[in-house]
Amino acid sequence: MSKLFLSVYRFFQHRTSILWILLAIITFVCVWGLSGLQSKEDISGFLPQNEENERINFAYQHMGAANEIMLTVKMKDTANVVDKEALIETVDVLVEHLSQIDTCHVKSIKYMVDQEQIMQITNFITQNIPYFLTEADYVRIDSLLSQEKIHQKLENTKSLISSPIGGMLKQTFIKDPLGFSLPVLSGLQSFQLSDAYQLYDDYIFNKEGTEAVIILTSNHPVSETANNALLVENIDKAIHKTIQSVGPSIAIDSFGAAYVSVTNAQQIKRDSWLSIAIALVLIFGLLIYFFRNVRSLVLIFASILFGSLFSLGILSLFSDSISLIAIGIGSVIMGIAANYPLHFLAHYRHGYTIKESLNDITPPLT
Repeated sequence: MSKLFLSVYRFFQHRTSILWILLAIITFVCVWGLSGLQSKEDISGFLPQNEENERINFAYQHMGAANEIMLTVKMKDTANVVDKEALIETVDVLVEHLSQIDTCHVKSIKYMVDQEQIMQITNFITQNIPYFLTEADYVRIDSLLSQEKIHQKLENTKSLISSPIGGMLKQTFIKDPLGFSLPVLSGLQSFQLSDAYQLYDDYIFNKEGTEAVIILTSNHPVSETANNALLVENIDKAIHKTIQSVGPSIAIDSFGAAYVSVTNAQQIKRDSWLSIAIALVLIFGLLIYFFRNVRSLVLIFASILFGSLFSLGILSLFSDSISLIAIGIGSVIMGIAANYPLHFLAHYRHGYTIKESLNDITPPLT
């Protein structure tokens, strides 16, 4: 390999114009390829791209609750009596602000149960009850067709219509006075809220009834930290505006996988930039102390810059996107990249010729 590098050096030694033209062409092509790369802040972008990792990453990004953000509204002083009406008022104000967020970020906002939709489902089942009945249901219906059972069922129906919930059930009983559809409707209980929640005036509360709950679904996978960062920022602004409107007696908390991924990505970027800054200061400080001239520093910096540009240009041939977080984590390679021009200049500074310097530093490269 030493002979190859020496041959390249001898070829361009007296053909500097060709060398500069070739460097200009390579630089232009690399910049052009780099301009086509789409940057993304995907925290999983630095993982090896194999089938197993892609499968795990896909499952993680598309889990049901992975892109959900939970907001809870509660009394700031937990010792006070819970004012559910005040919490509901706060939820309405907060949802109004959240609804103003660009729809490209928010997929849905759930904070209450729509009774009209429930009635539509109930009416649909009642109108199409034959399609939902099983053999066991037909046996049960057959036992209800005696005069005594019909009279008893109608009396029960009359009592229910007279109760506070009769208004909701009236249309159902008109279409199905003997309650043939009740077993089918009771099967819908498996789709109800979990035991961790309860309803108050159709609004979702926690099991204890001390916190109103809002579930916001992000339109972006949890790994898209750039878009989720904008969403989190807008949510925090909406919370701030709501607190200003309703007063300091209410507290609003927000949490979810998007918050965690955004925080992790921001921390990684801060740590990466800090480590790069410290490394550059130390490296250039030592180089200034050792070489004591600007030309050597410019040559080292130019070689690192060209190497970085060339590697990213090659990358653009195989991929149309690149993770900024992965680049930040890979910044440690800068120290290694600075090592080779440093060795070359150190050899040259101590009296070695260019050919001798290339001959000495080439074997470690290969």
